Amino acid sequence: MRSVTIRDRETNEILIKVLHRTNGQIENLTHIKMSGQLKIQIRDDQNCLTTYYPEIKQKAGKNRTRIKIDEADEVFSQYIRYRDKKCVRCGSPVQFNGVKPVSHQASHYFGRSKESVRFDPENVDTLCFGCHRIWGSDDKEGYRQFKIKQLGLAGFNQLQVRSNRYKKKDRKMALIIAKELLSEVRQEDSFQTSFGGGSSLSEARGGIG
Repeated sequence: MRSVTIRDRETNEILIKVLHRTNGQIENLTHIKMSGQLKIQIRDDQNCLTTYYPEIKQKAGKNRTRIKIDEADEVFSQYIRYRDKKCVRCGSPVQFNGVKPVSHQASHYFGRSKESVRFDPENVDTLCFGCHRIWGSDDKEGYRQFKIKQLGLAGFNQLQVRSNRYKKKDRKMALIIAKELLSEVRQEDSFQTSFGGGSSLSEARGGIG
């Protein structure tokens, strides 16, 4: 018979204390404390105490903090897709219902958790679902190379610097700016349609080629 005590490593608080009839191996600890800051003490039949500190890794998908998408994000996404009008990787066209884009996604090179570039037009591109999945996981280096080509090395480095700056969350102002950007790109598109000539923003930004 063994005495097994599981403590919080930082506070030394006892989380579980049991008599264990097996070889002292402790399993399925993730339900006890997801942080992995555990201290386990096993006292055997001869009253010898053994202490060890297992690192319990949080399982993927468990207790992940989801980024909440609000109205400012939705309007900004419309602006990005209206601006580009196509997937910048494969060139597939964005579908519209009137003037509202109803296909593709706004891809953040530096994720939405980076508040300083969450609404930065240079940080976000239009991608179809498939290309978003590829550049978001399978080929991140390909996305980086595209951004360097798109912005230039100096521009890419400046974007990286901006992504690491602190910015206080202000969704009211972000929504105002997003609406203004969307209005401007629609007006520009309407002007080009009416009078012709000139290069649109989507043509200037280009694709992967």
